[in-house]
Amino acid sequence: MKKIILSLVVAVFVLLGVSYFYLGMEERDAKGWFVNKEEVRGSALKANNLNYTFNYKQQKGVLQELNNSKKVQNLNPPQYTPNAIDSIMIYLFDSKEPLELVPASNDYTYFKVSTWKEPYYLQIMDPEDLQIILELAYDK
Repeated sequence: MKKIILSLVVAVFVLLGVSYFYLGMEERDAKGWFVNKEEVRGSALKANNLNYTFNYKQQKGVLQELNNSKKVQNLNPPQYTPNAIDSIMIYLFDSKEPLELVPASNDYTYFKVSTWKEPYYLQIMDPEDLQIILELAYDK
């Protein structure tokens, strides 16, 4: 009988520990290294000199890609030929000016960030996923 009670107590503590771990992971995901989702008022894609507001699902996907990215110092900027997509705009509650990300490579791997001085770039770890979101967000 003591073994059963001890096993139940251990199981409860293990479940509580696992739940706490996953809740902590969710909170860390919301507070990304690049931009905290809770601080975002809205976002848009500027394409062909027109602004296209991201819907919630698109915004969530863009923010996820941005928060999975990393800041890199690139002494030789990649070659970029301007195309339809001009920039990604992130509007924050505590800032009058939006955070602007301008593509620096044709495959959307690198972006210039308006608040960073060159030669720093934002390197997107999965540019194919970001490209899908961006391509579906505006009228061609």
